[in-house]
Amino acid sequence: MVSETPSHQPSLSQALPLMGLLLFIFPIALLAGESLFIPLSEFIRTVTLPADSPFKVILPYHFFIKLGCFSVLAFLGVFQLVQRIRLLCLQTWMARLSQPDILHVPYHADTKASMVSLLSWHLYRVWLVLGTPIIASIVASILAVAGMYAFGLLINIPAALLSLFMILGLFLLFTTGFVLMVLFARGLWLGVISAYGDIIAIAEPELPSKVIIDRCVRLCGLSPWVIALYTAYTVFALFFGVLAWLFLAVVDINDLFQLFQGRFPFLWVLLAEAGLLGFFLALDYATLQVYHHAMQLYYGNLPQAFRHRFLPVDPQVFFNRLTTV
Repeated sequence: MVSETPSHQPSLSQALPLMGLLLFIFPIALLAGESLFIPLSEFIRTVTLPADSPFKVILPYHFFIKLGCFSVLAFLGVFQLVQRIRLLCLQTWMARLSQPDILHVPYHADTKASMVSLLSWHLYRVWLVLGTPIIASIVASILAVAGMYAFGLLINIPAALLSLFMILGLFLLFTTGFVLMVLFARGLWLGVISAYGDIIAIAEPELPSKVIIDRCVRLCGLSPWVIALYTAYTVFALFFGVLAWLFLAVVDINDLFQLFQGRFPFLWVLLAEAGLLGFFLALDYATLQVYHHAMQLYYGNLPQAFRHRFLPVDPQVFFNRLTTV
């Protein structure tokens, strides 16, 4: 794959306008999203109520059209904008790094291919982490509903058989719960060890997602700095989770601009967004450095006999060997 010419190398100056656009549209997306998701949550909460209930929420069909359009536009506008900013920043930092080893391909900048690879990797990672647990949860829910229906049919059978069916039902319940716990723990573990996936997808966009996750598994514990990296990710996840809980459960997002009583409350919101974005990009930079160090350790631990089989041969040395035979 041909890399971009030096005059078209990505730089942080290209990401600055995108950062400004993100800081501007993110509050607008939050405000627009609240006006849609609050009625949707009320609709879901009252969907099981009778049709003549005074508390039942009925939404017109055009509401779901607006919800679908907002979801698509929010994905295209916010998510891909964040990924574009990350892509430009990571490629700029990669350009300043040397090869991890002479056996490894150099980091190259191919913005279009890297963006496609990054989005493909995200889809694969979401399916890898959440696909199996979600399918298992749906199957477990179907089994639970079927079990409740069967219990209602078998309620009039003799007590001895009823006890047998109850024991069997409890066994299936605990077994299903244990399997779900294992699957969710596996998904969480895969999400943790695939932290290098974004870096690999950007640096080597020609690699398929299966190869990316295999490399993540091999490199996840090589660098001693990975403990500090995972600690930083944990702090970020807890902070973001508490922040999301405050927005959803405590703070009315319509009053977001009134949180800071000052002359320019909107400026405080922009500063908070900039701080969150800066911390997120700092995590990306730390992940890149830890990945680069892990790759150096990986190649350094290879047996010398194996390395010599793939090292480039000097033509003069090869010619001297032929003339001495």
